[in-house]
Amino acid sequence: MLDRLRAAWHMRNTERRIRKHGWTAIYVGDYRSAPTWVYTVGFDDTLNQPELVVFDVQQADANELLWQAFEELKSGELVLEDGKVWVEDEQARLVWRKVHPSQIRSADGWFAFAAERRRRRTGRAFGLEVFQLVLADGERRMPWDNGYDERLRFR
Repeated sequence: MLDRLRAAWHMRNTERRIRKHGWTAIYVGDYRSAPTWVYTVGFDDTLNQPELVVFDVQQADANELLWQAFEELKSGELVLEDGKVWVEDEQARLVWRKVHPSQIRSADGWFAFAAERRRRRTGRAFGLEVFQLVLADGERRMPWDNGYDERLRFR
């Protein structure tokens, strides 16, 4: 019973944040073990854009990245495309990758909250799109590049 009350409160609180800001973030993991990720809920209906996910970024940094993406998507400055470089400078390289639908519907339920919200809103969970913001390693190589730091691969 307590679990159901907690889940209902969480759902109401999430809906309140989406009404207020246009989106919210769901944080998964404890940042002491991998994987840890954050994904958006609300981009799908507020902006008619895919939800976003980023792995192993501290909460404050993730919030900043996601707010920037929200504002750029809203203004039309950002158009999500698979493989599109979003940031590339001497300190960082960030690339957008489209998440395969099998991962969105996976048994792991990585985007379960967003999919369930879409189902309640539209009557179907299918069709939810997600883009992952992929960060380069310390040498600015991406996971698909030769020489990528394999110690980061598990993340």
